[in-house]
Amino acid sequence: MKHLKYFSFLILMFSLLMMFFLFGLRAFVEVIFYFKTNTFSIKKQDVIEIISLGFIIGFFFSCVVCLVQYIQHKNR
Repeated sequence: MKHLKYFSFLILMFSLLMMFFLFGLRAFVEVIFYFKTNTFSIKKQDVIEIISLGFIIGFFFSCVVCLVQYIQHKNR
C-alpha cells in the first residue's frame, strides 16, 4: 500500500509539473505568434491536449522513477 501511495503521488506531481510546463510553453508560443499575427488564442482543445499529454508524460516519468529505484534497491 505504501508503494501504491508513493506511485500515485509521483503520477500526480509529474503530471501537474508537465501540464504547467506544457501550458507555459504553449502560452510562450502563442505570445510569439501574437507579435506576428496580432491574434492570441488558446482554445479548449489545446487545453485538453495539454492535460492529456501531461498525464501521459507524468505517468511515464513516474514509472521510470519507480523502476530505477527498484533496480537500485535490488542491487544493494
